[in-house]
Amino acid sequence: MNTLFPNFELPKKGHVSLISQSGSLAIDLLLALQQNKIGLRRFVSYGNGADLNETDFIQYFGLDPGTKIIGAYLENVKAGRQFIKVSKAVARKKAIVALKLPMTEFVTMAAKSHTGAVASTLGLYKEILRQAGIIQCDSTSQFINSIKALYNQPAAFGNQIAIVGNTGGPLAMALYRMNRYSLELGILSEETVTSLAKVIQQHSVQTSLLRGENGFPLAFLDLTGSATSEVIAEVTRVFLSEEVISGIIVVPRSDAPVVSKDAPARIALIKQEYPHKPILVYNLHDPPINAEFEKYGIPVFNTAEDAVDGIYALVERGRILKQYLY
Repeated sequence: MNTLFPNFELPKKGHVSLISQSGSLAIDLLLALQQNKIGLRRFVSYGNGADLNETDFIQYFGLDPGTKIIGAYLENVKAGRQFIKVSKAVARKKAIVALKLPMTEFVTMAAKSHTGAVASTLGLYKEILRQAGIIQCDSTSQFINSIKALYNQPAAFGNQIAIVGNTGGPLAMALYRMNRYSLELGILSEETVTSLAKVIQQHSVQTSLLRGENGFPLAFLDLTGSATSEVIAEVTRVFLSEEVISGIIVVPRSDAPVVSKDAPARIALIKQEYPHKPILVYNLHDPPINAEFEKYGIPVFNTAEDAVDGIYALVERGRILKQYLY
């Protein structure tokens, strides 16, 4: 039953189930799923939760075999102990992503006037969501980016990631975004440094490894606009072979003249070699190339910062599975 105000194209059928206290924000989220080609399983807008609430719906979707990811917009949480108990049990099997705003005075007033929700402090809710095994987001873009990454990528067991690409600005933006989440660039072994040097020399790319303040080589390479899709793929493979690397962001900007149309197929082959490490891509708006990536199950993000949002969700999922739930 669709009682939402506007008449718009719903997302394709898929494996994400959404719950929301806000009907209008839910419309925004549904449109974002549709625009990002993320499949929807079920959706519920439950308003002030006078009868059924967020815990009931998380429990229901936890039992639904067609739901793989649960997304929730929360203004408040009722019966906190039960919420933690249910969510933690569900999160053992399925990722739960919550859009929960920091509770400033004005956000609290807005929530109370809208659904009667009386919001508590940010620190309290962060701890509740953390104990419940839920990935917390504080913006709609981060929420969608998280779901997009979790939809078909494995969890990242560790916060050391790699970045490789052929354009400097977006790579720098990705590094800046990583600071927000305390993500780190992986520290490379000498064996990996040697392998990278051979690849760089073979393809005559004028670049060098980034090094930290202590001189350790880091998993970051700006291959410049002269890099072909072949060298980008080879560096991706070398980075993922490093044990400490838990995932990678690849930026094979297809507007570079030397990047061939086979970039998605090359990266897809590496995905088969390392199925337990996530690969996320940022590319400019290039529908044919991006559709190829997504055909192979590799998500493409609108900006490099969006890709960092996605990798953070996968790191959080790995932390939840490893540290809190097993």
